[in-house]
Formats: sequence, structure tokens, C-alpha cells
Amino acid sequence: MKIRVRVRVLDVIHVQADQTANQPAGDDAMIRLSPLDTFFLAIRPIHRLFFYDDGDGTSLPPFPSVASSLRASLGATLAVFTPLAGKLTACSDDHDVVIDCSPGAVHPGVTFVEAEYSGDAADMRRLARDVEHDTEAFLQLVPELEVGRLPAPVLAVQVTRPADGGGAVAVGVSMHHAAGDGQSLWQFMRAWSTASQEGSLAGAAAPTFDRAGLLRHPKAEAAARILARFSAPELPKVNMLPEPDWTRQSRRTYLVTAGQIQSLKRRIVQSQVIAKNGDGEQNHPPEPPATYVAIASLLWTSIARAKSVDNATADDDDEEYFVFLADCRRRLQPPLGPGFGRLLLGFYPSF
Repeated sequence: MKIRVRVRVLDVIHVQADQTANQPAGDDAMIRLSPLDTFFLAIRPIHRLFFYDDGDGTSLPPFPSVASSLRASLGATLAVFTPLAGKLTACSDDHDVVIDCSPGAVHPGVTFVEAEYSGDAADMRRLARDVEHDTEAFLQLVPELEVGRLPAPVLAVQVTRPADGGGAVAVGVSMHHAAGDGQSLWQFMRAWSTASQEGSLAGAAAPTFDRAGLLRHPKAEAAARILARFSAPELPKVNMLPEPDWTRQSRRTYLVTAGQIQSLKRRIVQSQVIAKNGDGEQNHPPEPPATYVAIASLLWTSIARAKSVDNATADDDDEEYFVFLADCRRRLQPPLGPGFGRLLLGFYPSF
């Protein structure tokens, strides 16, 4: 199925990091990846999309001013997050993959796309607010990142205006999945927002990009090479996992209110009491679950029920697993702290 084009590119610019005295050089310009990074070498980039609405007609400057301000603040942020301006590179035939942020790798800078959406500002607002998401349109509002061959860029940005020129703007960001996780991308976005609002990142704590805390295990480097070889047996080509067919999938947002969450927690506690005592009487009722646990339980049971309806041969006694990723930075000994990278591990609950 052919995707309907709704966005046209107006200009492509490259934003370089502002010059500072702390630019990485030599060995410091080559950031080795951990096994948790190279595991995601063949995964599609992380996308984030933000809509800004000029509802009162005065809060959003003209588009050229918005784009200029974002480019300036991006340059200031890249001075602190310099590896995001670099390239993911294979530095040997032995599948050692690094983030190269040497002067040659960070040139010419991060791709910054200025684009125009085919609809007007009202259409853009509907796109942002609709409960049923138009994934096809969303994908056109984030920049492409060529990650199928090394060296590959780490970051790209796209700023899109409506066809009538004002009233709304969309900012899309794409980041290589092997360079960092969602937590790392939010860390960058918060810093970029601060630089945009305050004009600089003076006094802000610099993020840690070094993976030494993860590579200290004696088998870590070998594991990173094995996983890189699995994703890219014929370097510099990377065997990317196929893009999902978004035309066959539906995405929507469900709003769960505070009252509904409390009701869900009470229902979970009540079911636990009944399960343990049969008659619902207990001297010491269990503590209510955390909000995440309650919502995850609702999601888990809903998916299990939906699958049993679709599968006529499903057995009520079949086990259904709910797998999720958890950030383990603070669980390391010593803790990793707010490092930029990836420390996500998969977990599933057991009872």
C-alpha cells in the first residue's frame, strides 16, 4: 500500500555543536558500546514527536524564528551531548562498534529538516489530539535516519509547520537505538528544552557517556562483539529488522482517570483477599498495588482475554506472559547514575 505524502521538505541544514574547551579527542572520542547497546544495533530508530499549539494566537513566534531558535539551542545542547552529533562506526573487522565523536565524525553536524505539512493549523491540532492515532502521518513528521549501514548518524531533527504557515508546529526527533534508550533521549530533550528557554546550559551537569561501568565484566566486550556480529555479519551493512506494516495496525490513547485507578486497585486487593481466604475475610488485607502494577495488570489481562477470543483452541490453563523492560541504572553496584546509554533489562512477573 502506497503511503500518502503529507509533508514536503523545505530545507535541510546541518547543526554543529558549539565550540567548547571540553571537546572529546583521542581515545575519549571513541565511546565503546556495551552488549546492551549492540543488542539494539538492528532495531529501528527511536522516534519522539512533539506538537506545539498557538491556541491564543500570541504564544508561538513565526516559523522562521522558531526554527532559528531551535537550531541555536540545539547547537548549545550538542556541545554537552557531543556524541549525538557523531557517528555509529565499526572501528575494526572484529565487530568493535563505537560512537565516534571525533572532529571528522561530527562534521557536518546533526541533520535539521524544515518541512511543511499539507494541512492547516487546525488539521495539525486534530492530528495531535485524536484518540485514534494516524501513525502514517506521524512517521512523516519525524526525520529519516539512515541506520542500515555504518557509519550511521546518531541523531536527526525535523521541524514542521502547517501549510498556512503558523498556529502550530511539530518537532520530531529520531535517535539511533544502539546509542541510547528512551531514558537517555528524554535526558537530551530536557537539556535541549532548558537551552531553548534559558539560552544556555551553563551550570548544568554533563551526562556520562562512558560505558566503563557496564564493560567492567570480563566477558562484556566479547559479548558486545558477538551481538554486533549477529546484527551485522557483513559489516558495514546492518541487517535491520523489518519495518512494521503500520497500515495493518491501529494505535490509540486510552485515558485512565485517578478515580478509575483507585477503583482498579481496590478491585485487585479484593480479589487477592478472596483468593487467599475464600470468604473475603482477612485480618491484615494486602497493601494496594502501585499504579504501574495496577495498569500493567489491566493491560495484561485484557490482552490475554483478547487472544483467547481470537484463538478458539486456547486453554484457560495456558500461561500468558507479560514482559516489560526496566531501567536498572540505580541497581548497579556502584550505581551508574544518570548515564547516557542503555541499561534496560527484560523482566516478567511470576506468581
